[in-house]
Amino acid sequence: MDSIDFDEAPFVIMVNADTARGAAEGEWTALATSAGALARPRQGYGGAIWLTQGRVLGPPSAPDSELLLGLLLWRSSSDAESFAAELRRAQLDSELHDGLILDDGVYQFSTTVTASPDSGKRLDSMRTQSEPAHEIITMTPVSGKQEWIGEYNESETRDHIRHLDGFVSTSFFRDLRSDRIIEYVQWRSADDLTAAFDDERFAEHMSVNSHYSEGEARLFGERSTGEA
Repeated sequence: MDSIDFDEAPFVIMVNADTARGAAEGEWTALATSAGALARPRQGYGGAIWLTQGRVLGPPSAPDSELLLGLLLWRSSSDAESFAAELRRAQLDSELHDGLILDDGVYQFSTTVTASPDSGKRLDSMRTQSEPAHEIITMTPVSGKQEWIGEYNESETRDHIRHLDGFVSTSFFRDLRSDRIIEYVQWRSADDLTAAFDDERFAEHMSVNSHYSEGEARLFGERSTGEA
């Protein structure tokens, strides 16, 4: 996870933008610069993760667009809430990049599950031969099921998914304002994620999530971090 530590800064504000593919690099720079400039001077800022080259998994709805996403980390929920309010004010005053969209959640880190130690040799190739894939899954469980879905997903990741070829880690977050859940999943490559669906238990896991929640999965090809 580079220098980012979810235990040190466990509260997350999420921002994103949808931009034309040809302009993505400039848009990403503007998004990260404008949001980072507001975050860095503030008390409790714990750094940021920026994901680019993104797309929604499933049938393409806008093939000429590219998704950009940022996770800004905070040491307390009050720090996160204060920054979210500052972002809204800056948007109203046109101080931010025009395409920035602020998610209305404040997400608290729960746990990270990493790959099984017996897959160490396979994961060595992540550093030399393949393009790592970063997946952001957002889901809204049916009423009363947030706790159950959260525990089920963490359990399945610990017991089974962490042993799949190419799996790197999953970090889990729960929204303090609603029942929503975010999972940040890292794979050695996008091909490894695709291959995971051939695993019967993994496919069943995804089916259970679809039955008990609504959501969206977005896949990103590049990751960078912004330190506090």
